[in-house]
Amino acid sequence: MKRRFSLGMFSCLFALLALSAWACLVITGCQSPDSTAKVSQLNPSQVRSVISQDLKDRANELWRAKAEKNWPVVFSYREPQTRKDESLTAFKKYCEEKEPFVVHSYSLEKTEVDGDLGWVNIEYTSTMRQYPNLPARKVKTWEKWRITDGQWYPVPTKELPFYPAPPCQRNLKAESQLLERFEKSWQERKAGNWSSVYEMCDPEDRKLIPKEEFAASMSLIKYLSREVKWVEVINNKGKILVDILHKPTDPSLTKLQPSLSTMNEKWILVDGIWYQDIQG
Repeated sequence: MKRRFSLGMFSCLFALLALSAWACLVITGCQSPDSTAKVSQLNPSQVRSVISQDLKDRANELWRAKAEKNWPVVFSYREPQTRKDESLTAFKKYCEEKEPFVVHSYSLEKTEVDGDLGWVNIEYTSTMRQYPNLPARKVKTWEKWRITDGQWYPVPTKELPFYPAPPCQRNLKAESQLLERFEKSWQERKAGNWSSVYEMCDPEDRKLIPKEEFAASMSLIKYLSREVKWVEVINNKGKILVDILHKPTDPSLTKLQPSLSTMNEKWILVDGIWYQDIQG
């Protein structure tokens, strides 16, 4: 997954430019210079409104199809890359026989958009397929969506941990503070200052892991570069999704090419200070 989320003024401007171009496709298909000019006159708020409405329309169509058991439409909301390797017949059979929950009704509460990521607040009523006599239950949740090939699609279940919660649930001011703390930790990691990195770990974790053991483990890796994808803060818990380029420090492995790993780091706020929650 290679998706970037706004972390500064440049990223915000870049995102708005991308959204404007995408809004051009949504509104007009960019079929003429006149229509393109009209879209270019939209302000950032209007662009977000257009894209948010398109997300709402797509989500409504998907959930209506679920409630009406219109499986071809539901199938069309699987991302193209996934859908091309699947069979509509097999998908329909799964939905009719094995899908755990049967949706009976729904209501779409609100949507939020940030760059090419969106969230849909859905409340739906469902029953369990294997236990149809049990009372229906009402569920309210935020569904994560993303833009793929110019269209909104729900984020596949297996990728949900790699996407943040909606902005309305997060502390955006604290996220900038956590990012600063992470950057300080990163510089210490890159320099191999394991004692400093250790002190930036959760105090409760430090009670369980001796400094020497921590340093010995961390020193097996040389940290080369990083790219932060997003930061999330909810209450006193933080998450940072980051791509890290690294290689082993073992002299016998120096010929190995650097590896890229995507890490979902957990952080915790203790007495006003952010610490990496390595046991979390």
